[in-house]
Amino acid sequence: MESLRPEGNLIVTLFNGFGDVFLALPVLREIGRRFAKRKVYLATYSECADLFFRDFDFKFLRPICPPNNEHMIVALRDDLESLDIQQSVSLNYYVPNSVDMELACLHPSSPRKAFFDVAGNRLVRRGGRHMRDLYFDVPGWEPRYSLLDRQVFIPPEQIEKFSFLHQRWVSENGERVYALHLDTNHKKMWSVEKWIEVVSHIWLRWKAWPIVLGKETESSLRLQQVFSFVRKLSCETMSTHFAAVKLADVFVGIDSIFAHVADSYSKPMAVLYGPTDLSLWGPLSPEAFVITPDDGTEMKRISANKVISAVDRALDYAYGTRFDQCRLSLGPTLGETRASTNQEILSPHATPMLTANVQQ
Repeated sequence: MESLRPEGNLIVTLFNGFGDVFLALPVLREIGRRFAKRKVYLATYSECADLFFRDFDFKFLRPICPPNNEHMIVALRDDLESLDIQQSVSLNYYVPNSVDMELACLHPSSPRKAFFDVAGNRLVRRGGRHMRDLYFDVPGWEPRYSLLDRQVFIPPEQIEKFSFLHQRWVSENGERVYALHLDTNHKKMWSVEKWIEVVSHIWLRWKAWPIVLGKETESSLRLQQVFSFVRKLSCETMSTHFAAVKLADVFVGIDSIFAHVADSYSKPMAVLYGPTDLSLWGPLSPEAFVITPDDGTEMKRISANKVISAVDRALDYAYGTRFDQCRLSLGPTLGETRASTNQEILSPHATPMLTANVQQ
């Protein structure tokens, strides 16, 4: 199949979830570089345009969605027929949507690259690659990108806002701080009693305290009731939460957008996964420790001891104490196996995802 060439103006459609949109950053940055002399339209959710693509020189096309379902696309606010476009790329991984279908009808003879054809047949196969690399298969390009290409732009005012809070909280609780995310998705819920056990262990052993990310939940409220040192970021803008991930020492939490952001900064991290394909969505950092249920089923079946073991390894990376002894007894990390074959900051698409050997 012929690869996408920078000939004429381009429209890209991207209506995946937050995590998948974040993982598309490298291919979108490459599109921006190759089409620098052309006009690029990006049709995506308004919240994604505002959150992930502030530093992109694209023309954003925002969808019209029903009031009760912000992710159900009815149409675009812009008139597609009036746009001067010669090629299209659909990065919609799960199903083609109404915008893809409309584009195919308006420009039936224009070059089109996508995961699916107009009949819904899949064109791009997984082949064991990470989602970040799989996006490059759509335009037919080799997945090569820097660590910086993977990182989201965080507005300076959000960095400053978090830094102010961070300094105040450090004066109250001490210098060792980690970002903690408790998800609201019922498939990714982990018992608050187990989180209390983990947070207590980290405080007693490492004197590190958490900044809780994401929406306020019963679990986050309970942690604040139990521990006076727990701090919760407000939900005014997610960019402030990204700043917390970037500036905190360690990330601990659930498979989520925040875990992807932490991985892009190569943060020491301990992340809980359920029955997820780690080779497709898992972290790539050499300092990432993934915890999965032994029976491969629900996340809630992961024991607190198993999480504590992974957290201790991540904190060893951050703070350096006892790390050499831990490495001898626990074996390689997720990324160390890759490191011998991946010295450059390039796509590790040829290397299979491994799971950290964390013992209960």
